Amino acid sequence: MKATTHPIVDQAEIRTLIPHAGSMCLLDHVLEWNEQSIVCVSQTHRDPANPLRRAGRLSAIHAFEYGAQAVAIHGGLRARASGALAPPGYLAALRDATLHTSQLNAFPSALQVQAEQLFADRANSVYQCSIFAGDTLLAHGRVTIILRDTGKVGRRPVPSPGITSDRFIPSDHPSLAGHFPDEPIVPGVVILDELMTALAQVGQSSSELSRISSVKFLAPLLPEERFAISFDPSPEAQHLDFRCRTADRVIAQGRFELTIHD
Repeated sequence: MKATTHPIVDQAEIRTLIPHAGSMCLLDHVLEWNEQSIVCVSQTHRDPANPLRRAGRLSAIHAFEYGAQAVAIHGGLRARASGALAPPGYLAALRDATLHTSQLNAFPSALQVQAEQLFADRANSVYQCSIFAGDTLLAHGRVTIILRDTGKVGRRPVPSPGITSDRFIPSDHPSLAGHFPDEPIVPGVVILDELMTALAQVGQSSSELSRISSVKFLAPLLPEERFAISFDPSPEAQHLDFRCRTADRVIAQGRFELTIHD
């Protein structure tokens, strides 16, 4: 890592920097950081009590929650270094994301989470995130974080249905206890995990979804709020568009690239 590198930051200090509490604080410590990048380490992918686990497994899609938390820590450290307090932000988009495994808990090595700032202004920031276990690259992609607007929920036109699944995230979901605990919203990666589950239920193998071209999170989803998922495959079966919506707004939309693994 180039430029001035700062000392290690432990988890107790991390908890003062990000809007996560309890077991939703996923990163154990900051290995190093500077003005442009950060490297964090975690063993929580092996923890059976990890709140993002489903049926005992931690989907690789949650690598981007690890990446987003590294970004939040970096923002908090930079703000504190300048004598300010970083406002909370949330995952707004995921682009050019590739998964090289299906589950994180299969790797005994500690996760190393790297995030490099590509762009930042007063409203949002874009980072390239890469997640490794030892020398093995597990996932990488670009995440966009925008400042959280607690005043209102965005509205997008509701599309014509082609609904395959009607779902909700219960208020006792383990991730909610530590994700913006004062005013819980559903983490974006939990919505993505629901998408993966819905795809499996309609016969789409998760091994075919190695690349996420783009995901945009357009509005917050609240606990217990019902939402529907629709899928629109391309005629050539090369990609799969998806949309998640509540009764009155679109909360997320994007595209999966379909890649068959031998």
